[in-house]
Amino acid sequence: MTYAVAARWIPTAIALALACKGPSTPAFTNASVNIRPPVSPAPSTTEPSSAAPPSPSITGDALDWYPLTNGSTWLYSATTESVTRLGNKESHTSKPGSVTDRCLGPSPEEPDIVLLERQLEERVHSLGTSKVVTTVQRLSISADSIRALSIQNDGVMPVPYAAPYTLFSLAPKGPPGTQTINYSLHLDVAPVSLSSESVQTPAGEYPDALKQVVRGTVRGSLGIKAVKSGTVVENTWFVRGIGPVKVERTLSMEVRIGSVDAPVTEVSTRALVEYSR
Repeated sequence: MTYAVAARWIPTAIALALACKGPSTPAFTNASVNIRPPVSPAPSTTEPSSAAPPSPSITGDALDWYPLTNGSTWLYSATTESVTRLGNKESHTSKPGSVTDRCLGPSPEEPDIVLLERQLEERVHSLGTSKVVTTVQRLSISADSIRALSIQNDGVMPVPYAAPYTLFSLAPKGPPGTQTINYSLHLDVAPVSLSSESVQTPAGEYPDALKQVVRGTVRGSLGIKAVKSGTVVENTWFVRGIGPVKVERTLSMEVRIGSVDAPVTEVSTRALVEYSR
């Protein structure tokens, strides 16, 4: 056999010899081999969402939820509780009373404006007397909101608000406005949320009320005390076909008393006793 023929048969012979040995064990090299067993899916650790619930589905327009028709009347029980902290001492005051709201219908001078009269009676136990204040607000009404434009105290000329503020809105959030109390206390507020919630009042329980939350800041003066800073939160529950059935407003302020800044908390509550139209 020549050298060339032998060269051609050598690879074939080697292949047959290896085949006869059967499967071979793979040789390991210095390369790192990453072999992972099957991994089972990890159990879910997702916690319940703490996000606010979505706004409720609302039908109708603003007047369905606040029926401002001529002669409609709302009678509320009312109370105002306040706490003033001066050093280590606290002083508490309580003013129970009543609120009567009555829709006067369209303004004679402005047919597009509705007038809402409010009569507030507060009883001051320490003085043994009652105080009655009557105001009239001018209201602007659209399909989705009701906004207050000005206030008139006891027959005095109407005073426009620095910016109209929202009494009711079908939208969860609304534009900022300014509510003025007794000419001197100004609440810069805006609606921030709207949700469905049950509410209890002397007039009954309402399981499908709309709760509107309004937040803002406080400035001006509380009586003769200058307000250094403050916040306000107001919750109002509206019932379709009736209007506002309950209102809770909390003022948290720092006021100037003499040469000292004192924390003051004032909580006002109105709850429906009777509604008629």
